[in-house]
Amino acid sequence: GAAKPEPQAQKESGLETVARRFVEGFMQRGPLSPEQKKRLAGAAHHAFGAMWGGLYGLWRESYRVSPILFGALVWMASDNFILPLFRVAAWPHRYSLREHHYALHANIVYGLGTAAAYAVLRDVGPVPLAGIPAVVALQAAAWALRTPPARLLQRTQSWSQRFIFTPLMQKAALA
Repeated sequence: GAAKPEPQAQKESGLETVARRFVEGFMQRGPLSPEQKKRLAGAAHHAFGAMWGGLYGLWRESYRVSPILFGALVWMASDNFILPLFRVAAWPHRYSLREHHYALHANIVYGLGTAAAYAVLRDVGPVPLAGIPAVVALQAAAWALRTPPARLLQRTQSWSQRFIFTPLMQKAALA
């Protein structure tokens, strides 16, 4: 049989199929636009990679895991078992040796990148990671200021505050 049983899945990538199934099946929401599908497919890709990266961190602290072996294990588990099991990709016997070769090497590069990122974060320690909540808060504040309610609040300032007082205070601050 086909890897993806739904007719709309035949025109989608595996990641887009995961995004559509998550939103329409699990969350019970309406159909996704192509742009939303692409965004959620990228998010699914990064979440799947982050999950494997977290497992690498656990394995690395417990055992001496080679990054190349880790990448090969990710390929073996993901491409040959997990994705076909969830009917996002076909079973391994349906792919050519060339496709397996490419996927294996791509996952080995992923394993090396994961090991490099882990080594950097492990050596740096928790101090730079402590700044992540502040960065997230700044991004949230910047987003909130661009929302319609925030723009409406900016428009409700008095005429004198908008055109006289605020520019004068800015000039005084710069002087």
